[in-house]
Amino acid sequence: MKKNLLQHALGLIPRHQRKSGVLLILLLTLNALLDLFSLASFLPLIMIIIRPQQLSGDSLLHTLYRSSPFNDPVQFAIALTVIAVAFIFIKSAMSNWITLRKATYAYGAANQIAAGALSRYLSIPYNMFSQIDHTREMNRIATLPLTFANNFIIPAGTIVSEALITLLLLAALVFYDTRLAFFLMLVLIPFGMLYRMKRQKIRHSSEQVKQTYPLLLKHTLQAVEGLPEIRAFGKEKFFWKKFTDAFEKVGVIFSRDHVLHTGTSRVTESVAALCIGVLIIYVLVTRKAADEAVLLLSIYAGVSFRVMPSVNRIFAAVLQIRTHEYVSEELIQMGALPHEQASPGEQVSRVAFNEKIELHNITFGHEAHHALLRNASLTIHKGEKIILLGRSGSGKTTLFLLLMRFLRERSGQLLLDGKVIEDAHTPGLRKLIGYVSQNPYVLDASVLENIAFGVPAMDIDVNKVKQLVRDLDLDSWVESLPEGVNTGIGEKGVKISGGQRQRLAIARALYHDAEILLLDEVTSQLDRETEHEVMQAIFRMESKHKTIVLITHRPELWTSFDHVYELKDGCFSKAELKTFQSSF
Repeated sequence: MKKNLLQHALGLIPRHQRKSGVLLILLLTLNALLDLFSLASFLPLIMIIIRPQQLSGDSLLHTLYRSSPFNDPVQFAIALTVIAVAFIFIKSAMSNWITLRKATYAYGAANQIAAGALSRYLSIPYNMFSQIDHTREMNRIATLPLTFANNFIIPAGTIVSEALITLLLLAALVFYDTRLAFFLMLVLIPFGMLYRMKRQKIRHSSEQVKQTYPLLLKHTLQAVEGLPEIRAFGKEKFFWKKFTDAFEKVGVIFSRDHVLHTGTSRVTESVAALCIGVLIIYVLVTRKAADEAVLLLSIYAGVSFRVMPSVNRIFAAVLQIRTHEYVSEELIQMGALPHEQASPGEQVSRVAFNEKIELHNITFGHEAHHALLRNASLTIHKGEKIILLGRSGSGKTTLFLLLMRFLRERSGQLLLDGKVIEDAHTPGLRKLIGYVSQNPYVLDASVLENIAFGVPAMDIDVNKVKQLVRDLDLDSWVESLPEGVNTGIGEKGVKISGGQRQRLAIARALYHDAEILLLDEVTSQLDRETEHEVMQAIFRMESKHKTIVLITHRPELWTSFDHVYELKDGCFSKAELKTFQSSF
């Protein structure tokens, strides 16, 4: 295998996991020694059967027999048989435990890799969110770490353990009879030749899996998530064909891969038969004594019985690793994604907000696009209620993303109470803000969990949730649900209306005691009466302490707000009602 492949793969395993991997190698070495001793335990029995005189001659077996409590050779042989069988049972139990440790290590490493991949994804810059292939990232986070464990770590452990067993048995044969070791080593030559023949096919198979499998996931996700639109446009056959074509390609690749992996056992059988045949011819030509010939063939057969499967497993493991070489490449690419400094988590203290938040000469524009904001300035005082107007695409939502530091200005400054907001303040600033988008994300969970959002079930303040449900006029709807606030609302909120989704999102922001509410057209899917009730509910709830910025195109809400600003040509200006009515 390539050196850089091993380096990349080892680099994916967390440092503390690599240290515990040393212990695993020691356990695998112990397992190899146990295998050697289990085979050697039958050698005295073979000697007794073939050469009974060994018990009366000057040999180690004779010394052992004289030291035992048995006077009858048959009883002694039976005792040795019982000991050998018992040892094999103990060795099997030990081997199972070591196999469990190997699997635990592999999937523990996979867990760490997956956690790291998700952590890096959660900290990518916001502007990358719309650029990346989400299906591919899902595959990298949830599937590839397990694939890495199954097809790299576990096979690597197999190579180590089986190679140790093979080397120990070969060393024992060299010590006993170099001729047997020579015949056994003949098996390795065809495997080396076979691997060289298959190497190019394996590399091609790996590249095909890398390209095709994410495409299959993508077509699956499109078919599952787009069901209403697919049926509405009568495009079931189109999406069905895209999925089945991708699945067929994956099936063909896996079929070829299966042939590559299973062809080795037949080669092993053929080579083993050839070696036994050559050994028999050697015994006949050299006119070995019958007992010596039987002993040589017995030892060779016994060792071959253990070594041949080991060589097979080593070869299969090498093929398995090379076929899934792309997995380590994908995970390394995931690690190379740009990412922001990770948030310290729930223990972050929100920064102090006592007076105002200011945008001072802010200029911002996405790459390869004209600037949405040009030297724009805006001051929002604590407790103010502000409406923000502007045509679609003028940069209103961009302003919210800048305030939350998801996007960064090209020039200018964002100040809180007169102090520039540095990167270190970003997590604390976000704790101040409750953001409700036009299409808020909802969990496939209960009403309770969606409002508390990210709070463990045992820590949710149920009374607070129920109060918010009442304040936002959701109580009659919640009471009609089978399990009240504990009722699930379906994946992506399929069981609720757009208006209910938006009010849940508002309740979520209020549950977390946000001091600044950024509401991005949150009433666009509400009727006028409900819209009025929702806005009044927001104002009633500690309205003197909440700072609210609302993006809306509805002039009837103006009277409830302190200021109305229009974002036009990249700058903010105070808007007049007649101007708004004539422009929109």
